[in-house]
Amino acid sequence: MKRFVRIMVKTTCLILRNTTD
Repeated sequence: MKRFVRIMVKTTCLILRNTTD
């Protein structure tokens, strides 16, 4: 479960960065 959350956070960060760029 903790791993899944970590992956979700990483993905969200990537998406946010992509949207900002």
